[in-house]
Amino acid sequence: MGGDSYTPIEDDEEARIVTLAPAMTQIIIDLGMGENIVGVAENDPVAPGGAKVVGNIANLNKESLLALRPTHVLAMRMGGAQVEDLEAMARRDEFTLALYPYPRGIDDVGLIIWNEREFIGDDLVLDTFPSLGTILDARSDASDLKYTMLHRLSKIDQVTQTLSATKPSVLLVLTAQSTITASGPGSVLNELLAVAGAVNAAAEAESPAPIYTREDLLRLNPDVIILLMPNAYPLKAIHEEHRLALFRDLDIPAVRSGRIHLINDPVILLPESTAMTKIAGEIAKVLYPEQAKRIDAAVQAEMVIDIDEKKLKESIEKFEKAPP
Repeated sequence: MGGDSYTPIEDDEEARIVTLAPAMTQIIIDLGMGENIVGVAENDPVAPGGAKVVGNIANLNKESLLALRPTHVLAMRMGGAQVEDLEAMARRDEFTLALYPYPRGIDDVGLIIWNEREFIGDDLVLDTFPSLGTILDARSDASDLKYTMLHRLSKIDQVTQTLSATKPSVLLVLTAQSTITASGPGSVLNELLAVAGAVNAAAEAESPAPIYTREDLLRLNPDVIILLMPNAYPLKAIHEEHRLALFRDLDIPAVRSGRIHLINDPVILLPESTAMTKIAGEIAKVLYPEQAKRIDAAVQAEMVIDIDEKKLKESIEKFEKAPP
């Protein structure tokens, strides 16, 4: 479990939320509760104005956190992160602490927002903390947000999957210096790359964030290289751009065809959030610029959600009782 217990928001209580992950901040904003965020972690590109910085999950300023009188502290937990002090603070100072496992795919993010199985009953043992929709008493908004996100990803996929019989091999670069860090399997970006109509050049890596040398790039042989660098200035020509020094004169398709691109949107490194629809769309437009209008329409597609909670619960119970 992500925590021992949680305290639902009372009807007359105003939530005071501290987010210790920028992706969590983005989700809360998209839930329509951005004004309830009173504290954020360091280097949060989407932090609301006025939110106080309280450090990060590994190096927390406890005094600053408690001074904010939070009702909820929300975080994404990487393996091995030490959180015993934070858990003790939550018990002592009686705030809800939600420590979600770090998402490794689109579905993981969806379950953080809203988990349909919570309708089965209060005695259900979940693998993680209850969804944000439950602990923030925003179930309807959370379900709408989740399914709109999935609907938009589906619409992007519908556009891109019919465009080319052979999908381009793409390397998503997170940092580029003497070596590069890329996005590998077991990451949300890896799944978004498929939605955008490409295959991951780093698909065989053993890490979600593999590190590659110049020689490795020859072996990977990507058709397209995309640098994901929030707020970075535009790229210069490869022969005069220091960020592209590692790629100069490499005999790979991406260099030969000049298909090295930069996406500098401020949320481009928040794929573990509801920003994933925008990120998938930005990648798709780099790969298929002639389809930009269709892709933009997919990113903004709306759908009406009308969930009958009783029927949903009955359907889940019927499914779980069915023989394998």
